[in-house]
Parts: sequence; structure tokens; C-alpha cells
Amino acid sequence: MKTKKEVIAFVRQSLPERVFSSSFLETCADTLSSEELFALLQLVFKEFQRFPGLDFVSVINETVDQSNYDLVQWLKALCHFQHWLNQSQSQAPLPEMIRYLSCAEQAPDNKNLGFALEDLLKVMLCEYGFHAAKKV
Repeated sequence: MKTKKEVIAFVRQSLPERVFSSSFLETCADTLSSEELFALLQLVFKEFQRFPGLDFVSVINETVDQSNYDLVQWLKALCHFQHWLNQSQSQAPLPEMIRYLSCAEQAPDNKNLGFALEDLLKVMLCEYGFHAAKKV
């Protein structure tokens, strides 16, 4: 596993600033473990290959603005989601992943218990799976 510094340098060489700004990348590096950062970047790279015009930072910021969860919770949940997809040898588009997390946030059980978004995702994936996932 590469160090965070090596990962940041690689991202700066591989993705345009508009896709993953330096300040956002630093926030991610400060917030996430190396494994989580790798999972998030894997997700961003896959999306960038599918949609070269992707503005990941704007997508995430808009999602967070419409949510009761903060940026850190969303990043950690997306990292876990990508890890789950990797473990199941599957992939899914970012918009489907965000939709799933948004629906999970609105679940009646969550209104009463107030799970962390990553924990809520774990419960939802265990109970319901994720039908938008496609085997690779």
C-alpha cells in the first residue's frame, strides 16, 4: 500500500484539478485512512473513465448540502461502499451509490436511531444488498 503522500502525488499527476481539487484531496487525506483514501480514489478513477467531464467535488458537495450527514460521513460511507463492491467483485456507477445512500438516510429506522452513514450502509447492504451492482 502506498503512503498518503505517494497517493496524493499520483492523483495530482492523473486527474485534473477540476475533478479532484488539491484542497479537497488534502481534506480527504487528513480525514481518511490510507485504505479508505485508496478506495475513494479507485471510485473516482472509475467514474472519470466513464465520464471524463466529472466534477467529483461538486457532486459530493451538492450531495452533502442536501443531506443531514457531513462530508466526512459521506466520504467514509463511499469508501466502505467501494470496498464492499470490490469484495463482491462488482462495480456500480457513483450516481447509483449516492442514490442508495440517500435512500438509506431517509429510512424510517434511521430517523429514530441516527446511525452514522457508514454504519447505516453496512446494515442496508447486509439486509437488502445492492441491485445496481454488476459483476466484473
